[in-house]
Amino acid sequence: MNREPVVDQILADYSRLEPGQSDSWNPVSSKFQLGYRLNLFYALTRALQYVDHPLQDLRVLDLGCGTGRSTRMYLDMGLQPQQLRGLDLRAGAIALASKLNPAIQWDVHDGGELPSGHNWLSASTVFSSVAGRESRQAIVARIRDSLPAGGYVFYYDLRRANPFAGADLIDPRLLFADFSVVWSERLGRFTGVPFRDRVRGLLASGFQGNDGTASLREMVSDALAPSNEVLLLRKA
Repeated sequence: MNREPVVDQILADYSRLEPGQSDSWNPVSSKFQLGYRLNLFYALTRALQYVDHPLQDLRVLDLGCGTGRSTRMYLDMGLQPQQLRGLDLRAGAIALASKLNPAIQWDVHDGGELPSGHNWLSASTVFSSVAGRESRQAIVARIRDSLPAGGYVFYYDLRRANPFAGADLIDPRLLFADFSVVWSERLGRFTGVPFRDRVRGLLASGFQGNDGTASLREMVSDALAPSNEVLLLRKA
């Protein structure tokens, strides 16, 4: 069976970015990585407040879970390991996720149909790594098919694709046009970083930005045009 081009694209890109069982985001090495974690934690906390049934009834599929960083956040929200399942194309990332938390179910995905049995699908920085709207739309179709009526999608991603995926703008409302939007918000990369730390970073870098610190231009730009978007969507 021939694989879809998007599978080869992602595997090729990440074999260069994070080969094998490597994790370039641990330990935390920059304000960007810190901001991402804080923003995601905030966004997930807010999204779970809109669920109309007890959290213990959630069955989460974390699509593109990587090494499991976003999956493990659900444990901090009170969910149990048996409620969680992580799915990724990369065998090395899944192997590392399994080592870090063997109580969660981790599976290597072949890029085909998604498994069923979940009522919450998490897509955290997935679409920004996928080149082309057609490929992104195909993933949305599989997400839709895998969810029951009333199932949720937690979407957290960059507003613009990564450079290796085309750097084009992504509009999740168009991608998920037949889903209802329960809640949405736009976040800057440094929204979650305390203001005092942002100022210290600017002073330390001489306002130019180095070693993972944002420059003044980057911070102003990010405030005027936030770089990340979060939505809680629901299937009709």
